[in-house]
Amino acid sequence: MTPRTRDPATVPTMAGALAVLLSSFAFVGVLSDARWMMSAVLVLAVVAAAGMTGRRLGWWPPLTVLAQLFAVVGLLVAQFSGQGFLLVVPTPGAIGDLSALFNSAIEVVRTGVPPVEADQAIQCLVSLGLGLVAVIVDAVAVAAGAPAVSGLVLLCVFAIPASLAESMLPWGSFVAGALGFTLLLAYGRPVARARAPSPN
Repeated sequence: MTPRTRDPATVPTMAGALAVLLSSFAFVGVLSDARWMMSAVLVLAVVAAAGMTGRRLGWWPPLTVLAQLFAVVGLLVAQFSGQGFLLVVPTPGAIGDLSALFNSAIEVVRTGVPPVEADQAIQCLVSLGLGLVAVIVDAVAVAAGAPAVSGLVLLCVFAIPASLAESMLPWGSFVAGALGFTLLLAYGRPVARARAPSPN
């Protein structure tokens, strides 16, 4: 019996998700409570799971990205609407629920004074944003093998709260973001499998 080998993209995929999570700590400077963190962890987990599943099954990379996007939408429907078909499939009612939450969150962003309460609308908006960032980071760092380039995407995570905050973001958020990018540089590129020796 041959030993089971680990998928070479498993560690890079997890490194990408962790890098996005650590970068998201920048939102601590503009949100008054930590309720958004659980939603963030969940959306990053489903993006990573969809990415690893697609690569393990040998899917075409754009198909894997599409699966990750569907996973993000399904999670948002399950978390923030009770009208999804089979809980996760969007329906007109679910889309209406999410649209109302997004509109409410955008109004808070436009008129609110940070730090604002991380209510359901803000959680939904943050989850969507981090989910999209995670999909892009996964595609660039893991699928395309260019983890350094994905640093530009991670920088956008900092740019949004930095532009909204009235004062400098907490120094710990910069440390967390730098640590996440370092992990991505170290582990974000898949290692090619070693070919088994051919029999003579």
